[in-house]
Amino acid sequence: DRLRFQVICKIPFGDKSDPVIRAQLEVPLGKKLYTSDAAVALAQASGRIMRAEDDWGVTYLLDAHYKWFRGAAGSALPQWFREAVVWLD
Repeated sequence: DRLRFQVICKIPFGDKSDPVIRAQLEVPLGKKLYTSDAAVALAQASGRIMRAEDDWGVTYLLDAHYKWFRGAAGSALPQWFREAVVWLD
């Protein structure tokens, strides 16, 4: 009951200053993996607020790039995550 919301400011993309990630981004499959890794990290982070089946919590994602990211991530974003998104303008 002490934690009912969390704020994620940005989509958790990998660090582009990392030489491995820079090399990965030079090939099409690497770009896709980069985006998929961010999708997995975002879904995992949003699920951390709920620790049991009967628990609940709200995640606020403040990154305006989510609309683009949702399309780019494709099926890497789990269906449960896509269905849970509520847009607040």
